[in-house]
Amino acid sequence: MGYPKILFVNINFRYDSSAGITIAKLVDHITVEKLFLLSTNANNSDIDIFNKKMQFGNTPNSKQDEKTKKSFLRKKIVSIIGQKAIFNKLKLDNDTKNWLDKINPDYIYFVPSNLEGINLVFQIAEHIKAKIIIHVLDDKVNVKFPGVLGFFYKLRFRKAFREIVEKSTIRLCISVLMAQEYQQRYGEQFVAFHNPVDIEKWIPFQKKNIKSKKNVTIIYSGAVESTAKPIIEFCEVIRELNGTIFDVKFKLYAKFDSIVTKQKVSSYDFVEIYNYVTQEELPATISKADFLFLPLSFEKKMSYVNLSMPTKTSEYMASGVPIIVYAPLQTALAQYGKKYEWGYIITTNKKNSVKDKLLEFLKDIDKQRNYSQRSMSLVKERHNVVKNKKIFDVLLNEKIVKSNSSLNFN
Repeated sequence: MGYPKILFVNINFRYDSSAGITIAKLVDHITVEKLFLLSTNANNSDIDIFNKKMQFGNTPNSKQDEKTKKSFLRKKIVSIIGQKAIFNKLKLDNDTKNWLDKINPDYIYFVPSNLEGINLVFQIAEHIKAKIIIHVLDDKVNVKFPGVLGFFYKLRFRKAFREIVEKSTIRLCISVLMAQEYQQRYGEQFVAFHNPVDIEKWIPFQKKNIKSKKNVTIIYSGAVESTAKPIIEFCEVIRELNGTIFDVKFKLYAKFDSIVTKQKVSSYDFVEIYNYVTQEELPATISKADFLFLPLSFEKKMSYVNLSMPTKTSEYMASGVPIIVYAPLQTALAQYGKKYEWGYIITTNKKNSVKDKLLEFLKDIDKQRNYSQRSMSLVKERHNVVKNKKIFDVLLNEKIVKSNSSLNFN
């Protein structure tokens, strides 16, 4: 199959980035000569699937940042009015334009998560007359932006987001619930892709023998950012649970964005913290658990992830380890788990209720086995990387697909 040339713009292609992992698995079968990266962080990428990469500038607003460092008053003003609304601007320089002319891509592929990025893509598309692929991972248009001009910025962002949706040739998103919501909101078809997995790499490690145990190990693997509060809430539940019927050890293979959070979590005597594991190490690591913990925050300020799907979801499913989903009912994650019964769903963060529900699941060995079998079957059927690549290829070659459900198999 002949593939078009694709330019990825400001996507963080790193093995510790959910966007980089998810998108790389959709495109890494395409010959390297067809793939290019333009990013403010290009030199730090470690997913090497590109023919050429170009580091674009330093960071948005680097000169302004240097100036504000010199003045506390200016810093204060910036924080009050909302820095995003004024200073963050990305513009094509002549070197970048010349580089774009040389590679002459057919598609621009990017994640429309901020106004600056969208405006940059508009500039690139105008310069090289390329088609646009968007891949929406979070519902960022519903984020509340800080500062007195935050509301103004949000209006501009929403307008630009709608425009990029209308101008895009291919529209991808992270969950079926997001695809449905966005079709209603914007009147355009979106195709949902979770993080696809290579089933063959998981088969040797899949959990096949689930037994009733008093001493159990629960594992969380991933970044601890928006999940910080639910992880601490879960620790509080385990603290009360331990010493009763079960003794739980909670292992985190995690990257913390806050030293304060890490210190708080590590203060629990049943917690063990290990380094964030690579994609290659992940199957062997998490398959050793008795249970896996898959949380989303119950905080209102985190509502922009309601339509999202954690990267680790399909990876957890592939392991065959029974999954504890801890998330508000309205989220795509909880809805998916509830509909297809691949995980045990806890949709409250009230400590006593969580404790009761967790105890119920730890006791129910039949339910654990059923969820394990269901998750392994479902991930093979819906999140197999081979199937996902074929669907992506159909879209990339602009074949007409009349049925949205035939694509959104997740």
